[in-house]
Amino acid sequence: MKTAKLRNEKELLDRQQHTDIEAQKNLEENLQQLNDREHDLEAQEDQMRARLKKILDTSAKQKEELADLKKELRDMQDKHDMQDKHRNSGPTQKKYNLAVTVAMGRFMDAVVVEDENTGKECIKVC
Repeated sequence: MKTAKLRNEKELLDRQQHTDIEAQKNLEENLQQLNDREHDLEAQEDQMRARLKKILDTSAKQKEELADLKKELRDMQDKHDMQDKHRNSGPTQKKYNLAVTVAMGRFMDAVVVEDENTGKECIKVC
């Protein structure tokens, strides 16, 4: 009886030990999977940081290029404005009015100019 009881207890303990061993194996596999996942996530994080740095560098370069282009545009506009002022500040002496009127003759009202502003300037000068 004692032996049978001990045998039953041993079998019960063996089953519990086997169950515990299987649970430990499962936990170790889960831990390994989690470690692998952690490694993958760290690698992805490194890649994302590298991409972010590249994007930020590119953005900074583009901002610099945009600022340069804006400055170039302002310079070109200033140069154009100076040329217009120079063109419009031509001889406006009254002594030429009669000569221009005679030279233009009947076409005095049919003068073609580059744009409306230039026409206004010409009218204002006369």
